[in-house]
Amino acid sequence: MKILHITPSYKPAFIYGGTTVSVSALCENLAKFGHEVTVYTTTANGTTELPLYNKIPATVEGVNVFYFNRITKDHTHFSPELLINLWENAKKFEAIHIHSWWNLVAVFATLICWLKGIKPILAPRGMLSEYSFTHENSLKKQFIHTFLGKFLLSKTILHATASQELQEGKLLIPNWQGFVLPNILQLPTYHITKIKTALTQNFTILFLSRIDKKKGVEILLEALQNTTFPFHLHLVGSGEAKYIEQLKNLAEKYQLTNKITWHGRIEGNMRYDLYAEADIFVLPSYNENFANVVIEALSVGTPVIVSKYVGLADYVSQHQLGEVINLSATELLKALENLYKNTTLRQKIRQTAPQQIQKDFSAENLTAAYTKIYQEYHLNL
Repeated sequence: MKILHITPSYKPAFIYGGTTVSVSALCENLAKFGHEVTVYTTTANGTTELPLYNKIPATVEGVNVFYFNRITKDHTHFSPELLINLWENAKKFEAIHIHSWWNLVAVFATLICWLKGIKPILAPRGMLSEYSFTHENSLKKQFIHTFLGKFLLSKTILHATASQELQEGKLLIPNWQGFVLPNILQLPTYHITKIKTALTQNFTILFLSRIDKKKGVEILLEALQNTTFPFHLHLVGSGEAKYIEQLKNLAEKYQLTNKITWHGRIEGNMRYDLYAEADIFVLPSYNENFANVVIEALSVGTPVIVSKYVGLADYVSQHQLGEVINLSATELLKALENLYKNTTLRQKIRQTAPQQIQKDFSAENLTAAYTKIYQEYHLNL
């Protein structure tokens, strides 16, 4: 099939976190499956631009990627070139898959598809959660949603990466046609010696994600100030310097400075060493539509603690792969203490989680599932 993916950013713009990783992995696996995959994206790379603009596509891991210039250097990602090319070529594709929302690439691409009589698949990537509507430009979002967004979304097929996201979408648009398929991740095959088996005296806690206010790092620090067991926290990720400085000041206030290592952002498979060496992975987010990092941690056998607002919370509960908490420092502290004491459960997760993840999140099986969705979509156009 000829499949077009539209996304405001694409690899190597990993500054945008999990969305860049998962969209790239989906496109690459579809290409390996024999599909002709094209990506329309921009040169966005935070406040700078990727030096990849060209009139012809770049071949990235078998995917034809057009990096169009954007004329805004913020999260609106406005790219007239991208939209003009979509207007001219939309009908040439058998399936169109748009990723994200609240930017001019996704909104105008959806508008163009409607004007062309095309019903695209839309993956909002967590952008339509209650948290998104109530934080960062909430009034502007409500205005856009009321006067244009709701109408355009109703002209798409919703792709949710977890059941929680599908439920959120149907609250916005009750009859919204949609499906649930998780992200595809390129998980490394770890040799068993790299996976931690010994229970060390100094409990190692890992947080690995973008360091952003929605990730609940303050709650984690508040919980850790009251721990009664020895631990060391590894905080891995990049974020705004001002916010990270606030977190460091908070850590000092809670007398945690000597118990924390700040790693900054770590790319590629190097982060799996940190996952494998940790006793527990923690993600107390206010909102996550999926959370690639949870799958990454479990793929090497590291138990997880997540808030109930993480898309994979139901999966963690169902398979007993850690703990799911309400968003409070008290609950997080209780979960940490439970897993610290419950060495039997931690060892069980070490042994069973890697196989469970390989079974449920096999790239080959998920690519086949996406292919079936695209084929059904094309037949029903």
